[in-house]
Amino acid sequence: MSTDTTQRGERRSETRHRNRDAKGRYTDERDTNQREPPGATTPTSATSSSAATRAAATGKRRNRERGNRALRTAKQGGTSERGTRKRGRRERGRGERGNEERDDTEGERRGMDVMETVPGDRAVCLTFDDGPNPVDTPRLLEVLRRHEVRAIFFLLGQFALKYPDIVQAIAADGHLLGNHGMHHDDLTDWPEDRIEADLREATEAIASAVPDRPIAYFRAPYGQWGRSPKVAAALGMRPVGWRLAVGDWRPPGTDVLVERITTGITPGAIVLLHDGGGDRHQTVAAVDAAIPLLRAEGWTFTLPADGPTQ
Repeated sequence: MSTDTTQRGERRSETRHRNRDAKGRYTDERDTNQREPPGATTPTSATSSSAATRAAATGKRRNRERGNRALRTAKQGGTSERGTRKRGRRERGRGERGNEERDDTEGERRGMDVMETVPGDRAVCLTFDDGPNPVDTPRLLEVLRRHEVRAIFFLLGQFALKYPDIVQAIAADGHLLGNHGMHHDDLTDWPEDRIEADLREATEAIASAVPDRPIAYFRAPYGQWGRSPKVAAALGMRPVGWRLAVGDWRPPGTDVLVERITTGITPGAIVLLHDGGGDRHQTVAAVDAAIPLLRAEGWTFTLPADGPTQ
């Protein structure tokens, strides 16, 4: 491998992990979604969260092979950050037995009630993940206010604590609040008690800013549900997936996002977008442009029928 190739790889690794602490947790609200949900591709049609989970399951063999390579690296004394993450996952039960347990969990999840649509032949529901973001969330709120559209915001607990005023602004505009975990962790292999502790902590963080507002929904980071639907339901939160993933976690340009939204919508679709996890000015601009286009075609913007009364 050439020196230039090695240096480029080091720069990519450094950029990807520059905002994580010693435990691998994200520490910057603009860097929480460095990888897309499983199975999500550039959407030309509706992409559901359940389909994403099934796609993740089909990649089990490749994941196991990568884990074996990481194990060989560890035995040879490798100390790369990627190898460290692989070893940590293996210690949490991602060996052969862990894979069997994960298969059972995925089968159980498919039997859970994960909402991906709302009622209505020409209805659509906008949802936004990974905020609050001090730059782009206020801009998005202004756009939604001007167009008189309400949405669901799935908030990260760590940023709700950091920006309580933005959480309050979201609630004041009549949007619904959802729990997106405390630190945007992958819950795939977590046991139920650990998931419960994380969700409770995130709910408390959000509620500290808006104690009088219900937090009625939950979405698993990366769409990696694991055992979380059952836990969330026990805590009084409805698990919410999506029918259309717009793919704004890697901004492709505002015009591309507008096209993905307007051509990917299907009746009752819950739409996955982001107001945090990076620079989201393209998402804000795309939402601003797409709303009037969709309304001109007869679409309406709504919220789940079982949503809390505001």
